[in-house]
Formats: sequence, structure tokens, C-alpha cells
Amino acid sequence: MRYLVSCLELRKWFDQIKAKSHLSWRELARSYEIAQRSLYEWRAGKSTIPHDFVEFVNEKYQINHPKAEILDDDWSRKAIAKKGGEMRMLIYGNPGTEKGRRLGGIRSMKTHGKLGKLSPFIPKSFVRPNLNIELAELVGVILGDGSITNRQIAITLHKTDDAEYAVYVSNLIKNLFKVKPTISERKSVLVIVLSRTLIVKFLTEIGLRTGNKVRNQVCVPDWVEKNELFTLACVRGLFDTDGCFYIDKHLIKDKVYMNCAMSFSNRSLPILAFFKRSLERMGYHPTQKTPYNIFLRREEEILRYVKDFGTSNSKISRRLKAYLKIKYGRVPKRS
Repeated sequence: MRYLVSCLELRKWFDQIKAKSHLSWRELARSYEIAQRSLYEWRAGKSTIPHDFVEFVNEKYQINHPKAEILDDDWSRKAIAKKGGEMRMLIYGNPGTEKGRRLGGIRSMKTHGKLGKLSPFIPKSFVRPNLNIELAELVGVILGDGSITNRQIAITLHKTDDAEYAVYVSNLIKNLFKVKPTISERKSVLVIVLSRTLIVKFLTEIGLRTGNKVRNQVCVPDWVEKNELFTLACVRGLFDTDGCFYIDKHLIKDKVYMNCAMSFSNRSLPILAFFKRSLERMGYHPTQKTPYNIFLRREEEILRYVKDFGTSNSKISRRLKAYLKIKYGRVPKRS
């Protein structure tokens, strides 16, 4: 369920939240564990507001939501389907004529019969990979920003910040299974979709689960944690999707001090435990002051993380290099 509110009402509502919470926009976004950009897009009316956020505001600040149109989860699909039907009619004419139905039936029997190449009754094959580093990284990606249904894998990334990374993940899937996924744009996100029943079955066989990750409190498969190289790759996939690098600025006696930090967020407690445990085994000192966030705050450990675990998401390496250049005027060789 999502809320569609007029821009004027939205701004009034968000200004009321900000005033009552006494938080900055960044602090407000962190309190709900979302990106600051998402908060801005909701306030500007560029995207609909999730029901969970409305409940969060109501419970924490006792502020009721403004007058809104409540949309179900499939509202965008219905609108897109209607536009698609209208365009199909415009190009090919009315399919509901006697001649059109006859031709459609003949073509369907040829291409979608039980023994036809395009038959939905025959699952499409794929190349089954061995347990390897690339597969361990993909497991981390799926456990981070992915979802699995009975017939489909979907990975959702930010449209702008993760544009290059989306291509990397798509190629990772293609190299593993020799099947090319699709990448579609949906407002502010990119969705990588792979529709293969047998691949879903393979992923469940190696320890992943279908359904809601938070409700099921999914965990990292044992074969990943038992192998150090697989663990490094899985942590990389997790942080590249559900982690962020940011800069803390402090003003002390009119002087600005900068510190870098890394934050990993996930609503599945077993995944958080795996992430923290993996860092500690490598000699890091992660902290966890909130239920769903793990932080690294020592600069030397953050630089070492990039060396030990690496990153496949250029967004993270760009932000780290920008921070080092601002603070030191250059990027140290060790980073």
C-alpha cells in the first residue's frame, strides 16, 4: 500500500515532521534507515510514499498523514497494462474480430504447444555453475537488494547512483548462468530481472529462499561462510548493495573536522550477524548501536576494507577517493 499526496500537502506534512522531530533531513532519513534522496523525492511528490513510513511518523511523532489517495501494490502495473493494450490496438487493430482470433489461435498452437520451443510447459535450461567466488558475490547481491519468487529473481538498484553497477551485476549473472537478464527502469530505480524456474530451483538448492527476506529472516548459506574467499565475495556483494560510505563533519571551535564512516543496513538479523562476524574475524572493529545497522568508523579500517574485501560498485570507490582528496589533497597509494 502506498500514498499519493498533492505536492502542497506533502511539503506542509514534511515540514511539520521536521519541526516536531528537531532533526535535519539527513538525520530523519537515517532514523527510518533510507537514503536522504528518497526523502527528498517523497517530499517533492516525485514518488509515492510507502505505508510503513506513514505509520512510522504517526507512531513516533503523533502526526497523522495528510489527505491522500491510497494505492494498492499493483497500481502501476494496471496503468502500464492499459497503455500497452491501447498501443497494441493502435498498431495491429482490434484482436477481437473473428479473423484475428482464428489467426491468433493457429499461431499459439504452433509456438506454444506442449512440445513447441516456446512452450511455457517446458522450463528453459541454463548452465549450472560450480560453487565459486562469482556465485558467492551474487548470493550477497541477492541477499542485499534482491528478491526471489518461485519463477523469478529481481535485483533493485538506484537508477543514477548504481547505473554502472547494474551493468556489472547483469554481466555477473550472464557469466554464471549463460542467460542474459533484463534491466528495466521504474522511476528512480533499475530492476534486473531473470525469469527462469530452474535457476530459482538451483538457488534454493544452494541455500537461498524464496519469499520475503525479512519475514523469513534469511541467512547466508553455510558453504559461503566455511570458505574465506567465498565469505569475502559475499560480504562485498552485501555491502555493494545495502551499504554506504558517508562523511561526518563536526564543527569544533569554528574548525571543521571530517571523518569517514561505512554503514551496512539489513532487516534480516542473521545476515547482519554474518556481516559483523566476518569483519571481526578479519581483525576489524564494527559497531552496532541500532538493531539493523553495522558501522565501521576507523579510517584505517575503511581503507583496509577496500583492500581486503574490494568493491564492484564504482559509487563506493568514487566517494572514498573524493573524501581522501578533500581531506588530504590526494588519494594515498594504499587506497
